[in-house]
Order: sequence, then C-alpha cells, then structure tokens
Amino acid sequence: MVNAIWLEKTRINQILNGKTQLVTDISNGNIKLIFLELGEWNPNHTIDYDYNDAQIATIISMFKSINRTFKLFPWMPSGRWHNHPDIDFSTSAYRQQLVNAAVACVNKGFDGFEDDTEGHIGTEQNYWDYLDLLTNAMHSIGKLSACALMALEAQNYAGTYGNARVDYIKAMLYGGYAWDEPKYKTAMRRVLAASISPVLISMPIQDSNYKTPMISYMNWIDSVLTEGIDASKLAGFAIYDGWNEGMSYGNNWASWNNWSTKGLVTPPVVPPVEPPIEPPVIVPATRTLVAQALPYPLLLAKLWRLRTRFIREDIHRKVHPLI
Repeated sequence: MVNAIWLEKTRINQILNGKTQLVTDISNGNIKLIFLELGEWNPNHTIDYDYNDAQIATIISMFKSINRTFKLFPWMPSGRWHNHPDIDFSTSAYRQQLVNAAVACVNKGFDGFEDDTEGHIGTEQNYWDYLDLLTNAMHSIGKLSACALMALEAQNYAGTYGNARVDYIKAMLYGGYAWDEPKYKTAMRRVLAASISPVLISMPIQDSNYKTPMISYMNWIDSVLTEGIDASKLAGFAIYDGWNEGMSYGNNWASWNNWSTKGLVTPPVVPPVEPPIEPPVIVPATRTLVAQALPYPLLLAKLWRLRTRFIREDIHRKVHPLI
C-alpha cells in the first residue's frame, strides 16, 4: 500500500512556524504521498499562490529533510465546492494553459501535481481530456499525476472513475457531512469496481460536521475488504487532515499506526516453475541409430567423434571422387 495525507493551509502554516512534529508523525505512519494546499486556480487558468518561491522551497525542504522518500504534490482546491469560481476546461487551449501552469508549479521541486477542481465549465469529456493531458505532461518530466473525485450517492461511477487516467485517484467518500457506514461502504465498493486508475480511499478526520471516529472508517474498510471484492485498484488510503484538531485529536495517530491494513502488500504473481527441458537425443540420419539414450556428456562426445569422422570421409571423397 502507498498511503497519503492532504494538508490544508492551516497545517502548512503550522509547519512553516516550526511545528514539525506533524511531519515526523506522517513519516512514522507509513505515509508517502503528501498533498499540500498551496493556492488556487484563477479563472484565467493561472495559479494564485499563497506562498512565494522561497517559502515553497522551505516547505519542500522541511518535508524532505525528515523523509527523502516523501512524494510531494501541490494541491489547488478550486470550483464551487470550495467556494471558488468554476474552472473552464471547454477548449483545448484552456486545457493546455492549465497543464502549462501545473508543469511550472511542479518544476519548483515537487514530485507530481494533484487536481482538485470541484466545479467545471465544459463537458465531462473535456475534463477527462485535461487529465490525460496532465498525466502525459507529468510523465514526460518524470513526475506523477493525481486527482480528487467525488463519490456522491447518485454519481455515475463508471462514467467518472472509469475515465480518469491518472497515477492516483483520491476518492472523496464524504460530502457536506460525514457518511454513515452503509453509504461509505457502498461508495467504496462502487469506486473500486469502476476505477481504471489506482485509488486512495479517503478518511475525513475531525470537524464539527465530521465526528466519525477514525477507528470507524478503519473497521468499515476492513469489513469491505473481507467480502472478497476485486480490490486490485486499491492503492492505499488517504487521510484528510484539514479541519480543527484533525489527526492530533484523541487517539487518531495511535489508531492509524496500529491499523495493519494500511501496510498490506499485495504479493507478486509468481509464475509456476516449469520442469527443465531435457536435451533431445540427436540421431544421425546417415549412420547407425543410437540404440538407447546416452547420458548427455557421453552423447556429446559420441556426436563429436561422428562429426570428425564425417569430415574426414568428406575430404577423402573430394580427393578420390570415385570412391
């Protein structure tokens, strides 16, 4: 499993002010993908950064100095669900402008780019085309792509998760409130069944509207995974540590660290060992048949002697053609 956490500006500002215990907790918690809220999309397809380049370099350094294996993704929440203007994906020129801005952002020292534009102008296909363009651009410079997708009750899962081609999809299994167990588990099943890309199953942590204890999410996930569903698209789990106390509330970190499911590794498929193929017994067509199979070294020696004899006889015929 590869696990993730996405952090809003409140957490990032705390880290910038020297509270690096959160970074240590993330490293100790077997979490590798870090999604960092650094700004938002402007309607003109540029990024409105909340941090200058020096601060961004400091943020990257504060994470990488604690764990070099962290993969850092800038996260730009935009659209109506974030109380921001919707983003226009309706033309190829607009999509290219967005991707150009994402590439420039990643080149500040990040490992990939995560899209979270929860409100679009244009068709759904326009958005899938944008994700394709984003993924190709990231891969061309050795980086990763990700996106956050809703998992609302009435959503067309096959049409949504079946078209988003990225390295990781963050499946947002929540809405304006914390979901109960049946709704959460149903959404998890549908997302994993429909997705064409690796999925990170989300867990929103501690807010006035999200009182579900972390241990409940873990129990629900474990329950679904014991049903024998096809979980081949499950890449790992994503903690949304965006509100109030978040992971620092109660025993959240202890619950996470003691949850064995987050560390599961799918064993590689090992092909069956084929029995060795015995070398065939070679029988010269023009000489006496070998009566029985000989041990391989003896067979080679016999064939070498026969070869030498054939060569001598051939030379003799060329010298004495009438014989």
